[in-house]
Amino acid sequence: MITDTPVGRLLPLLAGLLLGPPALQAQWQAVDVADGNGAAPPLAVVGNPAGDRFEVRREDDDTITGHLVLREGFETFHPDHCPTLVVDMSPAVALAAHNGPCLIDGHRAGFVFGTITGERIPSTQLVRLMDGQQVVFRFHVDGRGYRETRFPLRNSKNALTELLGTGVAVEIR
Repeated sequence: MITDTPVGRLLPLLAGLLLGPPALQAQWQAVDVADGNGAAPPLAVVGNPAGDRFEVRREDDDTITGHLVLREGFETFHPDHCPTLVVDMSPAVALAAHNGPCLIDGHRAGFVFGTITGERIPSTQLVRLMDGQQVVFRFHVDGRGYRETRFPLRNSKNALTELLGTGVAVEIR
C-alpha cells in the first residue's frame, strides 16, 4: 500500500499543508500539548472552516473544561456574556450557569463541564458531545452583535474517551 512507503506516510502532512489547518481539524483529535515544563496536558480539539476552535481539557484537579477560541482578527467575546451551547436538537445551555463561572479573555471563553470523581463524571453536555452530530455555540461579539459557530462531532467520542480515560463513566446529570 502507498501508506506503507515513506512518501505515503507524508501524504496526510502534505494534504494538511495544501488544504490548510481546518482540513486537518475536520474531526476531533486527542492531542498532547507540551507546556514550558515539558508536561503534556490532555486536550481534545476540533476546528472549523471559519478558523474557530473548540477544545476540551482535563485539568490537573480532574476538572473537565471547555474552551471556545475565536479565529484571529478583530472579533472578541463580549466580556459580560458567556456563549450558549446546542448539540443537535437539544435545548440551548447557558454555559455560565451550567457548572460555574465562564471566563472570557478576548478570543477565548472557558467554562466547566464537571469534575471526575471516583471514575465518573456527571455531565449531560459531555454525553451529548460524545453522542451527537454537531455542536453550535451562540455568543455576543464585543461591539458587533451576535454570532454563532458550528463544529462537527465526528470522532468526538473517541477523542473525549482518550482525554477522560477509558475507565471514566460519563453520565447524564
